[in-house]
Amino acid sequence: ESCLANLCPYHVFTSDGVPTLVNVIKDYQLKARMTGNKKYSIALKTKIIPAFQDIINAIIKDMTDQEKAGTKRLIEEALNG
Repeated sequence: ESCLANLCPYHVFTSDGVPTLVNVIKDYQLKARMTGNKKYSIALKTKIIPAFQDIINAIIKDMTDQEKAGTKRLIEEALNG
């Protein structure tokens, strides 16, 4: 379904991938709510988020304050609808 969601070993993740990752997270959260299937929540909490957490932190660390604010806003808007 998605190289990010499947933790493809060949992916290259850059700051341009943040919106795609946010969409994957949002999609899995929505699937968990709509289907009641806990596998989506478990996949997020144990696989997807941990796999990208260090990368996201490193990318954000190198951003300007303006970029950090924009990224935070993007993530909040995507996850909150």
